[in-house]
Amino acid sequence: MVLNVDYYLQSGDPMPRYQYVSPIYRKSRKKFALTDANGNRVGDIQRHYNSTLHYVVDNVFNDYLVNVEVFNNEGRSMSKAIEIWSLKTMTSSEWNVDSTNFGRFVLKDRTKIKTNPCMEFVIDNKVYLLKKDFMDRTTKLTCSSDRDIALITYNKVIPPRTITIEPLDDEVDVYTLACIYYLFSLRDYT
Repeated sequence: MVLNVDYYLQSGDPMPRYQYVSPIYRKSRKKFALTDANGNRVGDIQRHYNSTLHYVVDNVFNDYLVNVEVFNNEGRSMSKAIEIWSLKTMTSSEWNVDSTNFGRFVLKDRTKIKTNPCMEFVIDNKVYLLKKDFMDRTTKLTCSSDRDIALITYNKVIPPRTITIEPLDDEVDVYTLACIYYLFSLRDYT
């Protein structure tokens, strides 16, 4: 039996749902569509490389440097994550994320055990955690008060899979969520 439940934001508006279909080839540089629940394109997601050398190094050292950019439907960059490369980040990765709505912040990989991945970022002195439990298809974005901000699910394990983003709160926009989650998924956490 399938229950069809409608969720509502704290403002009382119906909860929007967004989807994208992840590419089969993980290193693909092609843009792919980010759509709303009605199938209308709201933007594009793209993995990018800084140079040809970056692309070659990434192929040799499997996903060593991962950069992601999300565009709105007019082609304007809305969120961009660029990996910070240094000796300090060789054990746990960090990204500079530029978001048009939140400015610049640092996304840090806080994973201790690969089966329970976790990423952390701070916006306006609020700590956000993107967490996934072992064998769970749902990834949660929570804030420091353990309140769920967004739920992100996928339909199947093998690509191409459909990713569904359900913001439960207006705190983080869909472009930033899509950027961070796609980066999260490229790191072999899902």
